[in-house]
Amino acid sequence: MALCPGGAFADNVVANPSHVLVVKSVYTCDDGSGAFNAITELRSTPGPDDSVTTTGTVQLLGGTGAFTNLIGHGTVIGFANFATETAGATDTDVVTPDLGE
Repeated sequence: MALCPGGAFADNVVANPSHVLVVKSVYTCDDGSGAFNAITELRSTPGPDDSVTTTGTVQLLGGTGAFTNLIGHGTVIGFANFATETAGATDTDVVTPDLGE
């Protein structure tokens, strides 16, 4: 189940020498229900044709509105192809025990 039907996000990405990306994100829902924070740590593996695959973890860390008490964690698997400028990711096992409802 999606946390909100649509919206926007802003990322702050930090890379470190061990090839781990730390992405701090703020997701804002279009329906006015609020915004929530996430921290994702990704390890990348180079692939063919200017591509990369990523695996890592994601933490949900509260927010505003309906997401004030949101907490959770999970795994994320993704990809990027710099030649075609495409990317995608799938988050799984995210736990949200309290959405403040």
